[in-house]
Amino acid sequence: MERREGRIFEGKSLEDVATAFAECVSRNHLENLEFWRATAMDDLGEVEYWNQRMKKEPSIVKKVVYSEVLSIMQNADAPENKKFHPRKRFFGREKNKLSITAETGFFEAVLRECAISTPVNVEYIIDLKNFYIDKIIH
Repeated sequence: MERREGRIFEGKSLEDVATAFAECVSRNHLENLEFWRATAMDDLGEVEYWNQRMKKEPSIVKKVVYSEVLSIMQNADAPENKKFHPRKRFFGREKNKLSITAETGFFEAVLRECAISTPVNVEYIIDLKNFYIDKIIH
């Protein structure tokens, strides 16, 4: 059963959508780092490690995700980006939409240096024609 989290952004251009998506991923990454810092509260060395990552990584994540998702959106018809087009119900793929999930490999490919983790049940649908982002939790 899928649960639609809802529309998380509506914009006027691909750049707006890329910026909003990058901010969303960066915010999720920061929340993940905060969780791990909280679990390390009894080890001061480890707390400092997480504090350093929290200072440095969100801006890196935002920058890398923005450039990568904008590149994918601008070259959506490229063969290497076919995996990001969600399947239609009966035949083919939806050319005007992208589906970003952990399964597509998007996060691992662009954020190796930050070791970002994303839930496997979250899907972001990016509409390239109407400039919106929906979040779906499966």
